[in-house]
Parts: sequence; structure tokens; C-alpha cells
Amino acid sequence: MKIIVLLINVIFLGVIGISAQISFQAIPQKKEVGIDEPIRIQFILTIKGRDVRDVGNIKLPAFTNTQVIGKQIIQNQTYEDGISTIEYGNEISLRPVKSGSIKIGSASVIINGKVYSTKPLTIIVSGYANNHEEKGFPAKIGETFLAFKISDKNPYQNEGVIAKLKFYTKRLELLNSITNLTPPNFQGLFVQPIKERNNTYEQEIINGETYLSRTISSYVIFPSKPGVIVINPFILTMAVPSGFFDEQEVNIKSAPITLQVKKLPANPPVDFYGVVGSYKINITPSKTHLKADESTTINVEVSGNGNIGLIKSPALIVSEGIESFTPKEKMESYPGSEGVIGKLSSSTVLVPHRGGQFTIKVSPFSYFDPQTGTYRKIIPDPVILTVTGDSLKGERDSINVLKNKNIKDPLSFIPSIKVSDTLSDVLDGKQKTLDWILLAIMAIVIIIIICIIYLRFIKNNSKTKKETSIKGEKNVNFEKLDKENTPKTIHIIEQNKDDLNSRLFTLKKMAEKNENKEEFYNLVEFLLQKAVRNNLDLNEDQFLTTSEIEEQLANKFGDEFSDEYKNLLLKSQIERYSSISEEDCLDEVYLKVEKLINKLM
Repeated sequence: MKIIVLLINVIFLGVIGISAQISFQAIPQKKEVGIDEPIRIQFILTIKGRDVRDVGNIKLPAFTNTQVIGKQIIQNQTYEDGISTIEYGNEISLRPVKSGSIKIGSASVIINGKVYSTKPLTIIVSGYANNHEEKGFPAKIGETFLAFKISDKNPYQNEGVIAKLKFYTKRLELLNSITNLTPPNFQGLFVQPIKERNNTYEQEIINGETYLSRTISSYVIFPSKPGVIVINPFILTMAVPSGFFDEQEVNIKSAPITLQVKKLPANPPVDFYGVVGSYKINITPSKTHLKADESTTINVEVSGNGNIGLIKSPALIVSEGIESFTPKEKMESYPGSEGVIGKLSSSTVLVPHRGGQFTIKVSPFSYFDPQTGTYRKIIPDPVILTVTGDSLKGERDSINVLKNKNIKDPLSFIPSIKVSDTLSDVLDGKQKTLDWILLAIMAIVIIIIICIIYLRFIKNNSKTKKETSIKGEKNVNFEKLDKENTPKTIHIIEQNKDDLNSRLFTLKKMAEKNENKEEFYNLVEFLLQKAVRNNLDLNEDQFLTTSEIEEQLANKFGDEFSDEYKNLLLKSQIERYSSISEEDCLDEVYLKVEKLINKLM
């Protein structure tokens, strides 16, 4: 009887051994790495057979002298001779931060009430690895990784380079499992997202292995200063299968990219103000043969590929005798796979007031060509106007007389009046004419006195405002004063709204002082972005591209509002990141910002 029971137990244990073979291993990619060189370690649980009722969660060990830069779920299932084999586990990507060693303890998991553990590992960390950036960061997480590729890592200052963020995987189901993308802080860079959406998939061979790839986002990047600029990793969040009936969010990162930005050559042209790329100028007059006092329009178009936002339209050099009106400008730009392509169009109306032949010159346009590494100057051909006739000579002479008057001398406006009336004239019955002359003189004197009093009043009022502003700036904390003087009956509805009002008040004071332009535009950019995020109800961790924000604003407030926001934001970013500055009226900029924010609030 005992022998029978023993045989039954042996047979039962043998069946269990066949139906449930379990192993748990820690497999390193390599045993020795350099500092900052990514390394993968797989913790794989292998279960062969079906007699597994309860599988617990894998408990990973702690990691020393390293950073965890990625985590990937491993899950595979195969069948052989009707027996199922399941591989389940985690792949951890590490980046060593200092020399020495990485000590990795045992991972553990409980299966059917029994604890299974891996053997501890030690990874030797030597000096810095060569070209670790090009090898990918992190290294392949399972069968998936992220790569940020830049067309040129050694550009000139203000030169546009193309950058693409690409997602690679061997698993087709992961191509559409992306849930969120967190971009880095592009410090020292002016970035324009490319609006083209590329949702198509491609096959690429990397190191002899075939991957499916997808372009997630594309950018045109302009480095605003020379030297070393580091672009930190993008973080991509994915939903991957976890266990048999659940999903788990996993973050993977791209490689940090280092740009070696070259400084522009010394001794630039006098009329160079930071424009880099390739450009041309086209000048088109509406007509070149006209009559006196007839108008013509000179259209100047600067087009090309580069940092279009810094272009200034070349000025017209107009001859004497031609009246020139304020030009109208229109900027068009399109960031694409070839860079930012666009044009700045300027239309100026000219009215010649006399006959003759006139030469209209266009001021030179200078830019830096990164292809040749030299400065280039475009000197446009002049426009020749042929004007016939002189139809309004008398009126022009009167206008010129008024223009040449000395405005500071009020008496210069008194018309020359010849008073020929004498006592004898009065006695002769000319009293009525004399009365009209005296009344005219008295009216003119009264007008002059009123003008002088008004000018003094404006001058004193301006001086009082200036003294009040200076005194207030020395002794008053504007944000505190704004809060203390708020009537108690006004209830604060939203903290964000109060914060915007307070900062808007500070911006107003900065505009009145008309100094510290960099700080002024920093605050402009902060206010615009904060007001938009509040209005669109965006969380701090929620990412939208500039084009997506502009599209939402256009749908909500109209294209004109969206364009105004875009132009103000672009201008503030240029003032922040570019060494080029314009003589702006900060009061006018403040009024535009106030109008936008009030509408957003």
C-alpha cells in the first residue's frame, strides 16, 4: 500500500513539473559600461505549462550609482507540442552617473504561494563612453525606442535646422498606443513647430534589424546664441499591456542632443541685424509713367528661407518733390521640412508733386549665408519714375509756405493786415470797415492766448505725471498697493485672475518707465501664455503645440484675435532670445496685451 502511495506521489510531482516549469532570471545587456552609456537589464519570468493559478507582481530591486531612464513591459507567449510557454517581466534601462559599480539586488515574485528570486548582479562602470549620444538614449526598451534627430548639430547662430522626433518599434500594436508627449524646455532656442502631420508608418533597418517607425513631431529650431546648447530628452508616455487583462503607462525618453553653435563672423555689414538664411528681393512699381499729383505704389518683397521673423523691409530713398506715405507691410511664413519659408511684402504709396524724372532707390539688404559662411548684401536696382505736368503748383506753394512756418512762433500765423484807416477815414464814414479789422485782430490775439495757455497746461500736466510716477516707483510696491486698495466689497472669484491683474499692473508700470525691455517682454510672454492656458482650461502638464493653441483661439475668438496673439508672442520671443532689438513704444505693446488678456479673462 505504501509503495502504491509513493508511486502516485512521484507521478503527481512529475506531472506538475511538466505542466508548470518556472524560472526567473536577471539578464544584463553587458557586464561593463561607461559613464552616461545606457544599459538594459531584463527581469524575465518564464512559465511553461498551465498549472499556474496565482502570479503576483514582480518586485524590482533598488539601483545605485545610476538613473532609471526607461521601463518596458515584456510579454510573449508561444506554443510547442500543445504546451504553452509564457515570458513575462520588465526591461529596465539605466544610465550610470559615476564610475565604480552598479549593484543590483534580487528581484522577486510569488507564484502559487512560492517565492522566486533572481540572482544579484554587479555592473562595472568605467570612464566615459565614446559617442554614447549616437547609440540611443535609452537603448532599446524591449523592442521600442525614441529618437530625436537634427539635420545639423553644428549650425550658426540664428540658422534654422530641421528636427524630427521619431518613434521606433517592432510591435505593430504599439504604434498607436501613445497617450502623451512632454517636450523639453528649449532654452536658448527659438522653436517653430511644423504643422505637417505625418501619421504614416515606415520600415527602417537599424543595425541589421527591421523596425516600424512613425514621425511624432517636427520642428524648425533656431539657436539664438553661440556655444554649447543641450536639448534635454522628450518623454513619451505609452499604454502597454500589463498582465493579461490590464494596461500600464510606461515612459520612454529620447537622447539628449548637444548643439555646438558657431558664432557669426566678426565685422558684419552696418545694415546687418541678425538675418540668417538665403534671400532675394523683388521690386515692382504699379506704374513708372504718371502725371504730377498722381499716385504710384512701390511694392518691395523680401523672400527666402531662414529666420523670417527678423526681416525688416528695406526703406525707400525718395527724391525731393515726392510725398511718401507710411508703408503697409504683410508677413507670410510657413515652417516646413525645408525650414521656414516666407516673405515680407511692403507697399508704399508715392505722390510726385512736380514733373520730371525721379530715381527711387531701395536701401541695401544684408544677411548671413550659412552655406558659404559669408555675409551677403543685396543692392536692388532703382526705380525710375517719369512724371509729366505740374497741375497743382499754386496749392503746393501754399502748403510749402505753411510747412516752412516756425511753429514755435505763434505770431508767425497772424496774417499781414494793412490798416489804412485813419481818423480822417472814420470821419469820412469808414468806421464800419475799421470795426471789422479790429474785431479780426482781437479774435486772433484771443486764439493765440488760448493756445499758449493750453500748451503750458499740457507741459505742467506731463511734468506732474512724471514726478508722480518717479515718486511712486521709489516708495510703492505696486502689487501690494493694488491688493490693499481693492475695495472689500469686491470678492475674489479666481486666484489666477487676480494674479494676472496684478502682473498686468506691473507690466503697465514697466511700459510707463520705458526701460528694461527684456524683462518687459519676458512678462508679456508669461501673461499671454498663462491667460491662454486659463481660458482654454489647460493643465500644467498638458502639452499643445503653438499651432494647436492658435487654432483653438481662432475657433473661439476669430482669426484676427489669433493673429494678434501670435504676433505678440513671436515678438516677445524675438526680444527674449535675439540680440536684435527694435525701438518700440512699450505703451502701445502694453495696450495690445491688456486688450487680449481682458478678452481672455
